[in-house]
Amino acid sequence: MFSVKHRPRKVLTVAFLVILTFVVCIAALVGFLVLALRDFALIPQDCLLIQRQAVGTVTDADGKSIPNATVLVSAGLGKGFEAGRIDLHLVTDTSGRFTVPPSDLFACDYVSFTVSAMDYRGTRASFLAEPGLLQSMPDVISFVLERTP
Repeated sequence: MFSVKHRPRKVLTVAFLVILTFVVCIAALVGFLVLALRDFALIPQDCLLIQRQAVGTVTDADGKSIPNATVLVSAGLGKGFEAGRIDLHLVTDTSGRFTVPPSDLFACDYVSFTVSAMDYRGTRASFLAEPGLLQSMPDVISFVLERTP
């Protein structure tokens, strides 16, 4: 009789230890994954890899072209996927024009432009890579720089 009364308690203790071990293992796995992936950029499942290109001009406030202006174009430069990253250093031609070659970008990413030229105040702009939205990167981009005093 004595062993029959204590058997359910022993079964419950073993079951509790098994569940506790399982929970601790899951917590350790989640902690490991968080540490391993903390610098890895995850993209939403609906964020497609698309190809975009653009042409642009850099002018002054009077509409005169600015040759040899520097145009830096970047997207997806955080840690994570190699696809969708661009880091371009462009220079305008004698007519103040530049061309962003066809580049693979994630549609949900922002494309940043930093434009500068000697004797002019630089400017920055960011656009969503996905076409057709309000803040989307246009196919033709114009930058107007102000002369520094």
